Amino acid sequence: MALIKLDHSQWTFDPQCPLGQPGGFGAVYAGASLSGEHVAVKRLHVEAGAAAHRELRISSELLGRKFQNVIAVLDSGLDTESDGYFVVMPKAEFSLAQHQRLHGPMTEADTLIVLQHVVSGLMEVPNIVHRDLKPGNVLWHENAWKIADFGIARFVEEATSLRTVKEFLTPQYAAPEQWRFERATNATDVYALACIAYSLITGQPPFPGPDFGQQHLYDEPPPISAASPRLRSLLLGMLKKEGMLRPSLTRVRAQLKTILTMAPIMSPGLESLANVDARIGQDMAAAEAKLADENTRLERRRRIAKAANIELERIAAELFALVTQAANHVQPSRPAVKGMGHSYALRLGQGVLRVTVGAVGEVDEGVMPISRWDVITVGEISVEVIGTYQRSASLWFTNAGIGDEYRWYELSFMIIVGRADGKHVPFALTPGRDADCAIGPGMHTHQLATSIRPVDQGDQYIFFDRWTALFAEAAEGKLRCPSRLPLND
Repeated sequence: MALIKLDHSQWTFDPQCPLGQPGGFGAVYAGASLSGEHVAVKRLHVEAGAAAHRELRISSELLGRKFQNVIAVLDSGLDTESDGYFVVMPKAEFSLAQHQRLHGPMTEADTLIVLQHVVSGLMEVPNIVHRDLKPGNVLWHENAWKIADFGIARFVEEATSLRTVKEFLTPQYAAPEQWRFERATNATDVYALACIAYSLITGQPPFPGPDFGQQHLYDEPPPISAASPRLRSLLLGMLKKEGMLRPSLTRVRAQLKTILTMAPIMSPGLESLANVDARIGQDMAAAEAKLADENTRLERRRRIAKAANIELERIAAELFALVTQAANHVQPSRPAVKGMGHSYALRLGQGVLRVTVGAVGEVDEGVMPISRWDVITVGEISVEVIGTYQRSASLWFTNAGIGDEYRWYELSFMIIVGRADGKHVPFALTPGRDADCAIGPGMHTHQLATSIRPVDQGDQYIFFDRWTALFAEAAEGKLRCPSRLPLND
């Protein structure tokens, strides 16, 4: 037996006698007080050094208080001899997880009793968010279901970081905000409670993995036909992706009471209305999951666009550095305003070389349906004989219509019907119908004026050579519209 000395007393526990499987935040062992009272001793997976000797706050918030549906805390704190943090609790008979393994799914009536007890426990300490509510932390003790391990997740969170806590959490029951490394609230526990309800009724939580984060963040909950319409509707509300949209604990408790009260006496009309409400709730959950997925794709495109624009700025800076080294009389030129982007320009003699990054802001997904090019962000490069002639090319960060590999490409366009002004050929286009038709199969007024050329990942030096040669011609005033198109050099 190991002896520990905590804030209020001394205890013993048997490291060879675990009570259940180790959890994310610690392992529980059979223990005893010095007077022989049986207790459960939990050793946390946080050492004194990592916690910087922080106070284990459940000591002051739960210690010595009497609860109906929360496991009391008999003692807690740092054992200086072992350099470990411990929590001492009364020894329960079994956990909800153990009950599930032995007896399988529950009836709705029994599930509602569990949910009522857990909600009651959450409301007994409304200033504390559990953060890791799961069947293993719901214990049967003194003829009631009670919540254990209150405050431990918060203590570990404060001692380490949100990212560390996410690694400890039980993924089947972790709310979307926890996967986003956001602070937990009471709505986080409401979400976990709905996952527990699914597990009790169906035998498994709504999102069984293996890609738990993806499922919690973006997938809609599966139908739960074994539950009554009112309970289905309540659970779907509790599983909203955004915590602010979930019902409060007070609302959940009231709804559970209504379901228990009305279940035996529900009329055919009310039963029909409840079924409609449940179907509407399922449709709303599907719509919310779709919106969450769309928002995430948009955020991802924005991140990719930002990184791609930084890369194009680096390429432009390298090009301008080479030009400045080769030509002593080159000077910065006032950049032209080009859409929403940043424009950089150099002048030598009669010529101007210009690169614009992020020329049109965000590019929507699906604007190139014919060619199936997914263009995420756009730049532009041009050379100009001042007042005489300008040649430009689009710079697109795109998959070129193939797979998931995205690169920077250079494209130039021309008009073959109603020819464009010869002062601006070849020219750049923004993604849209004309560019889509020009790249895609078939004939159109717009066509490609040059081959499609990559301009990054080692190919930028060919790109540099091509545009410095054009800049040299423009500087002497010799650059003219090509005599024939398309160009395939």
